[in-house]
Amino acid sequence: MSIQKSKSSLGILLVTLLAIIMVVELSGKIFYETGLIHLLAAIYVVLALTRFFKPPKITDPILKKFVTACLIALLVFVASHLAEFIGFKFFGEYQDATFANVANLFIVSLLLILMGVEFIFRARKERGPGILILLGVLIFAALTLFTAFFVKGSLISLEPDKAAPYIYSGVVVLLALMAWLSVRRVRLQFPLLAGFGGRLMVGIILIILAIVPNTLYELLEDIFKMPEYQIIYLAHFGFFAALTWMYLAFGEIRLGGVYEAVEKK
Repeated sequence: MSIQKSKSSLGILLVTLLAIIMVVELSGKIFYETGLIHLLAAIYVVLALTRFFKPPKITDPILKKFVTACLIALLVFVASHLAEFIGFKFFGEYQDATFANVANLFIVSLLLILMGVEFIFRARKERGPGILILLGVLIFAALTLFTAFFVKGSLISLEPDKAAPYIYSGVVVLLALMAWLSVRRVRLQFPLLAGFGGRLMVGIILIILAIVPNTLYELLEDIFKMPEYQIIYLAHFGFFAALTWMYLAFGEIRLGGVYEAVEKK
């Protein structure tokens, strides 16, 4: 993607995002009560899936592993909204288990990004397989919790007087910061990935903003007296923003070899 085209895409998507936020907010509860907020989410989901089903053509084996891991992370992030929508339809209302499972998939997405970065570090022989194994175990644990909460929603409570909402928020923030720092390191060491890494880093920060309305839902509603529809809007706005930057990141892929950069170190 040329620099001019990249800036054009960024401008169009950001203006679109701001327009959506303004229209939704000015409409009051309409998008919440009619379910139109989910239709908007579906549009962003389709946009993201175009990256997954039409991935960049990469021959470098190290770069391909990293980008593939990030693509799967994008797919899991997309699935977090599908989990929210299905949970809402399954339970007939928003429940703590639904929001906890959104957090579980956010966690899996961030762990996959860390795994992708680890593929590069291992190629440079900086680390053994231990961290990859640990990341795999953590992904399995998050997916196990996802399954358990979906089957039996009463297993989790996000009430303000419980530890779970703060633990989930803390874990997502910690993993996001770790992913941000890891991608930053890759971006600085491999100019080939500078554009991709820069936009992915913005998307990772926005994931932090997207998680708050989910894990701290009860706190916002009970303590801060925020209307339910507004919390749902905030969760979706964060999702739209993070997905926008993750989508743009894959348009910044530059073909070439990581091996060449490794040899120069």
